[in-house]
Amino acid sequence: MACNVANCKLCNQANICATCMNNLSPNSNGTACICPDNTFQIVNSACVCPSGTLQQPSGSSQTCIPCSVQYCATCPSLATCSACNPTFTLNNSTNCGCATGLTLFNATCYTCTGAQYCVTCSNTNYCSTCQTGFAAVNGTCVCPTGTTFFNNSCVPCNITGCTLCQTNNVCSTCAALYTLNGNVCLTCAISGCQSCYLNNFCNNCTSGLVPNSLGNLCINCSLPNCV
Repeated sequence: MACNVANCKLCNQANICATCMNNLSPNSNGTACICPDNTFQIVNSACVCPSGTLQQPSGSSQTCIPCSVQYCATCPSLATCSACNPTFTLNNSTNCGCATGLTLFNATCYTCTGAQYCVTCSNTNYCSTCQTGFAAVNGTCVCPTGTTFFNNSCVPCNITGCTLCQTNNVCSTCAALYTLNGNVCLTCAISGCQSCYLNNFCNNCTSGLVPNSLGNLCINCSLPNCV
């Protein structure tokens, strides 16, 4: 007798199933073997609850209900977990969390140890949220515009030409072609000049050179009494 019904153990008429395999049951006309409801999955000719769910306790209706432990893959009872979802660690039978060095993003634990000053990674060592004061740029924590990095923090530094403030808006180092005068970085794009006291007006040249009378050049003046 033909019995071309998936997961059927015994047909009593051609292609009409009377007995299904394992815990499957014939539908109302015997043309298919089905589970108690659509919360189950058919795996190896048996009805099983998907990962993260368990079958309703005996005596209740046959259905799969979610584990109450978040990110749990296998729960022997509603409030206990024996195995967590991939990337998670079972801390105890009632908690699945990210291990040390990993951060949670969109229900996945990502390695974040290589992302300095990062709070949350959205991919392996790709930062999406940084510590206070830093900004996430292309997965890396950097000091935002108007700040400079000093002593593991971003220090406000709204001074044109300044590359380092050790305290808020107090410059200690200027960029190339600038010179520090008080708390101002003066433009000092004069070859051989060490410091300017006005923008591009040199008052101190490197050894062997002296500023000319206009302060816009450093000249060689090795003659006695040369100004």
